[in-house]
Amino acid sequence: MRKILDIFRFLNSKKICHSIFGIAAVCGVSTSFAAQIQAGDLAKLQKEAAAHGAVRVLISLNETISLKVMQTTSPAALLALTQNISKPLIVELGANALAVGRWNNGLGQIGLMVTPAGLSVLEKSSNAKFFIADPTDKFRIRVPDLDGSLDAIEAALDKQGYADVEVVLNLEEGNFNLSRDGRTTFIASVPSQQEAREKIAKLAGMDFAKNMQAIDVTMATQGTSHSFKARIDRGAYYGFRENEYVRAIRLIGFKDTRSTQWGSDILAAAKASGGSADVLITLRGGQTYSPKSGFMSDKAWKAQGNAHQNAFNDILLSAGASRSESLSNNHELGALRAKLSLDALNRLQSNADPRILSVSLNKPMATAALSTAMGTINMASAWNAGYRASGQAIIVMDSGIRKNHEFFKTNGTSKVSFEACFGSNGNINGNIYQSICPSPDANGDSPLNHPGSGEPWSNTPLCNQIALGSVCSHGTNVAGIAAGRRSPAFGANVLQGVAPDANLISVQVFSYSSTAGVRPTVFGADLLAAMNAVYANTTSGLSNPFTVNLSLGSDVSAYTTNCPNADNAMTAAVQNLVSRGVPVVAATGNGGFNKGISWPGCIPQVIKVSSVVNNSDGNQQSDFANIANQAYFTGQIFLAPGGGAGTGVMSAGAKSTTDIATMAGTSQATPPIIRTLRCDQISNSRNQCCRRYGVDRWEWKHSCNYEYSRTAAVGSASLSSNFSTYPDTKFLIKRRI
Repeated sequence: MRKILDIFRFLNSKKICHSIFGIAAVCGVSTSFAAQIQAGDLAKLQKEAAAHGAVRVLISLNETISLKVMQTTSPAALLALTQNISKPLIVELGANALAVGRWNNGLGQIGLMVTPAGLSVLEKSSNAKFFIADPTDKFRIRVPDLDGSLDAIEAALDKQGYADVEVVLNLEEGNFNLSRDGRTTFIASVPSQQEAREKIAKLAGMDFAKNMQAIDVTMATQGTSHSFKARIDRGAYYGFRENEYVRAIRLIGFKDTRSTQWGSDILAAAKASGGSADVLITLRGGQTYSPKSGFMSDKAWKAQGNAHQNAFNDILLSAGASRSESLSNNHELGALRAKLSLDALNRLQSNADPRILSVSLNKPMATAALSTAMGTINMASAWNAGYRASGQAIIVMDSGIRKNHEFFKTNGTSKVSFEACFGSNGNINGNIYQSICPSPDANGDSPLNHPGSGEPWSNTPLCNQIALGSVCSHGTNVAGIAAGRRSPAFGANVLQGVAPDANLISVQVFSYSSTAGVRPTVFGADLLAAMNAVYANTTSGLSNPFTVNLSLGSDVSAYTTNCPNADNAMTAAVQNLVSRGVPVVAATGNGGFNKGISWPGCIPQVIKVSSVVNNSDGNQQSDFANIANQAYFTGQIFLAPGGGAGTGVMSAGAKSTTDIATMAGTSQATPPIIRTLRCDQISNSRNQCCRRYGVDRWEWKHSCNYEYSRTAAVGSASLSSNFSTYPDTKFLIKRRI
């Protein structure tokens, strides 16, 4: 405990604060000291740099770019200012900073790939205030990596200093098909040949590729492939994986070794349901597959969808089924929902089609992450500074929002600007589940924006009876924490959500069972459909003003590391939204697991939120909250007030237009992080504290949002053992302006 408090005193004395993703900044202190980093963090960086030749670090330069400067300076000017501030450091590092993998957020922070010698230079440099391992590293990689292809390349580079790779070009032109043996067959065309030649020439001329040795470029230039083969060094590898002209990169001859997953419960469910089962089929994708539409042209995304559709048609036909069995599809992502007969399912399994990655039963996957505030995180300072999330939309996928609640009204109009409902009907383990969506289609879903579709279940007495009450108000409560607005209807109560000027989009995703004691649940296919609906309403690029809130999880199971294969289609959907600049934030779950996170929070690139007690300090972990080692997960783990130990979070309830409900859970901790992730747009783009440039995801400055400490909260006298066990967890603390 003494060590933790000593670390905190160090952070406080240097006024070092951490913002979202651990992005560090120095808070209003001007010194000429060497750049600061904790000894343990430096040791980890040195180990990684020694093993791989370089490591990406996030560097906070100085305090020149203050909140006032950001509010009065154009984005282009801020970029130029940060670039100018960084020049002395870049010169000092010299060849110890690679030319690839760099970023500049225009807010006084940069990212660099540095060598082991570069770390030593940084440690002694007075041209930087603070540096840490770049927590945005994985989010910047454009090429897909869930098949282990990047790990294989890095292993080859570590062993021999070079790798013989197949570089798949990110072409707009060209169509292809997936053959039954799993190969990708291309349809040659003059436009695709020309585009391939141009992009190969551009790549060959880039500085990072100066040591590249071409092995074979004929297939790409002849139109029989979208790739070329080359021998590359580590610099070229780092350059290719984040280059706009590259779709994928793999070792020559690389094979996807992931075994096909076949749900063990599928056939039994079909027998129990009259001879058929509702299943999700996910493809591996072909040579050019990527789930990241944000890095592909619309034409290329459509070509991928056409190839997948043809493959699905062939797969269903070979199983004795037809396209009519399809209930819904996400062809571009390589996912299909279908209701198949027991005979078709048996054929599908025996065919062992290599194009298939998984077949799973559409079944309950998550429930409300509920265990049974704003003062703790000092939001008044942010509101008074003008950061109230105007122009942003928070998508709450939950049990619905009571949109006529006074907490959600602005000048008498509800801030719930769009609504949807996705539900499932089915018999799972003897429990009969039913969609509550109004005007449902064959899948149990409402038409998009159907009036009332995003509301909680309208049969409030029955909902309270069979859902144990809390779930009926869960979505409304979560939405209030996210974006509730102070109202005279509550008298002197100063109740307000973290983003009071944001709009809300309500997506009801729960299905209900009439069996006593069976909790309402979210089916996998419904959550996937909701994610796909979000994608359908985005545009190309990173300026989509959405953030997805998933206050959902399981309290009976947890994953100790990333869980990409728990639901392959959902994993692809997350990567797709992230590639379009849409953060996905989920609760860690309420099972009290100290070494695991529940689904969907365990999915790579999902931001994970655990909970602390909602008191004035916020320094005690909630006893119900799941937490885990950050090193095993992609997507930062945060803590925010969620209640426990006799505390809760007060927000709106669904019983009436003025109902106030106090709830506790990692569900209630998630919305404050939603507000932090989506920076404000106040009247015009000049006042955004969150800016996106090129392929950058989200960059934050400490003065835009809350401060974070990696090891302790303000005023901490004691921390739970889990906090000291997982020191990389980010703690939400009070903000100083």
